[in-house]
Amino acid sequence: MVQIRKYGGNEVLEVSDIPKSKPGKNQVLVVVHAASVNPFDLAVRSGGMRSVSSLQLPFTLGGDFAGVVLETGEDVVDFKIGDEVYGSAIVFGSGSGAFAQEVSVNIANCALKPKGVNMQEAAALPLVGSSAVQALEEHIKLKNNQKILIHGGAGGIGHIAIQLAKSKGAYVAATVGDKDREFVERLGADEVIDYKLPRAKSPRSCSLSLYERADDSNTRKYVFSRIQPRTDSPRYSASEYKNQKFEDILSDFDAVYDTVGGDVTERSFRVLKKGGILVSMKGQPDEKLAQKYQVFAIGQFTKINAEHLKRLSELVDADVVKVHVDKIFTLDAIKDAFEYQEIGHPQGKVVVKIGN
Repeated sequence: MVQIRKYGGNEVLEVSDIPKSKPGKNQVLVVVHAASVNPFDLAVRSGGMRSVSSLQLPFTLGGDFAGVVLETGEDVVDFKIGDEVYGSAIVFGSGSGAFAQEVSVNIANCALKPKGVNMQEAAALPLVGSSAVQALEEHIKLKNNQKILIHGGAGGIGHIAIQLAKSKGAYVAATVGDKDREFVERLGADEVIDYKLPRAKSPRSCSLSLYERADDSNTRKYVFSRIQPRTDSPRYSASEYKNQKFEDILSDFDAVYDTVGGDVTERSFRVLKKGGILVSMKGQPDEKLAQKYQVFAIGQFTKINAEHLKRLSELVDADVVKVHVDKIFTLDAIKDAFEYQEIGHPQGKVVVKIGN
């Protein structure tokens, strides 16, 4: 398992062995096949969560996992030995930490994994999928023909949110880096704005399909194919915006989903119509700006619970959303996995293979 005995950079990550645990009341013991890395894990490693947690060092890192139930605790009736499950075993939620061969997890924080994905893909889903479901279906309540701007469209949360938004018939604009433009277009984004370069591409007039191909043992990629002209969103002339920021290009949007934070959050108020909504994954947006622009603003704390996970499984098994695994590491290479998450700008998710 991967533990930290002090806070810091990747040098504090230690792969070690500790005695096996027993599941407590309303818990299951799971043999972990895979776990995934989230930016939250980096914040925990560096000590960024000390102000909101009284955790005692050492402890095991990691939240998202997928695996097989090995043992059930007292009062557990919805799971049995041999069930394939996924969820969050993060220590902040009374779990034992996902970067381990076995984890104890509360049944309130796990569900049967989607049938149509493998363990690595299932492990990539809990946080990012629950975040997108909570934001778009509960806070924003996104509807057909509404317009939404998604910041960080190529990231873990963003790439799921784009697909979910398109499934609801929304018009989707997304901000990305230049290398991620094609990836996000293939997810279905109608308008893609490169936040690093002084120009943004005009909306496309086609839709694309998505299917999976395993290129090698370390990386699972998705292949996209153009299928037909779009008829469900406005058509624009083939032009390029030059020397403009997203708030100068976009206007009258119903919603903004911000996974980036910083000044991006404040600038996002300008693209919303009156009565629109801004949901930020990076803290509570400025209430004074919300009042100024006459919009709603929410700072979301994602709940990875059984309800959200079951809903996510429905969406995955119905092929509404597909998770993209950018790269897979072994547990012994956990430092490389954290480094890639931190500076590699992955598309989708970084996964750590642990068991079979």
